[in-house]
This record gives sequence, structure tokens and C-alpha cells, in this order.
Amino acid sequence: MRCSGSSNRRLFNACLQYRCCGRWLVCGGYVGRNERRVHRRSDLRVDEMTTAEMIAGGLCGLAFVFVLVGNCFALHLGYTKREFLLGHFKNSSPSISNAARIHKGYWGRLQLVGSACMVLAFPSFFIKHGILSVQDFAGFPRPLRWKLVVLQWSVIVSFTAMVLLVALWKSGALK
Repeated sequence: MRCSGSSNRRLFNACLQYRCCGRWLVCGGYVGRNERRVHRRSDLRVDEMTTAEMIAGGLCGLAFVFVLVGNCFALHLGYTKREFLLGHFKNSSPSISNAARIHKGYWGRLQLVGSACMVLAFPSFFIKHGILSVQDFAGFPRPLRWKLVVLQWSVIVSFTAMVLLVALWKSGALK
């Protein structure tokens, strides 16, 4: 039932006060023929975030910040240790440090550090498949190896946490 100014003034004021589904109305014809009720503003409010959703959103934001910090650290390592990383994988497969494959600029530095991180974080897989040589792995300096392995695992954990939190939020389990 649409509101009009010529009908009952009280009904018209009620319609101006409450809004339902994009139409100014007192629900009678829209809800049911014999059912007449005015929607309240609390019925029309957009769903607010629950405390669990806010915590999950904050944790997801924190994980995203960790990924950004990890990328900044990887860029720092790429710019300061590029030649060092390229020199330490001479006996290994060229897919790790091939200068032709590694692009110049930011993306190339991230590729180089990312491939070094992956190879050093999972050495048994890469040694078994012939991509990493045992001499290169044994000769790699321990402090830098530790930094690269921690960087790799922090990125893996941060992305996994973001995916799980978003999946939990999308499933509706936090409501």
C-alpha cells in the first residue's frame, strides 16, 4: 500500500518515519492482505558486525600487515644481497637464479628472494628433484638462511590465516 498525502494523516506520517525495502509504506499489501504493521527502524537497520567478526577482521588485517612487512623485508634483501644470492646458487639448477629469468626491478628482486626462500625452506624436496645442490645448501651462511626460512614461513602462515579467517567469515559461523 503506497502512502499518499490525501489519506489518513497519521498513516502518512508513519510512512514518512519508516522505510521498508525502498518503498514508503505501512506493510499491508506487501506483507499480506489482512496483515498490517509498520516496520520499525530496528528491523530496517543494516547488519552490524559482531564482536567475533570484528576480531576476525582485525586478525585478517594484522595478517595482511605481516605480508606487507614480509614483502618490504624481501625487497630489502633483494636490493642488498642480490649478488650474494646469485653467487651462492652456482652449482644448483639455473631456475633458482637465472639472470635471464629474473626480471629487473621490484618484481625481479621479489622473484629472486622468493625462489631462494622456497629452496632453503624445503631443501629435501629440491635436493631430491635435482634443483638444489647439496654443496650450495651446505655452503649457504646460516644467519641468512635462517632469515629467509623465517620469511618464507611467515608469508605461508599469514596467507593461510587470511584465507581461513575470510572463509570463516563467509561461512557465517561468526554471526
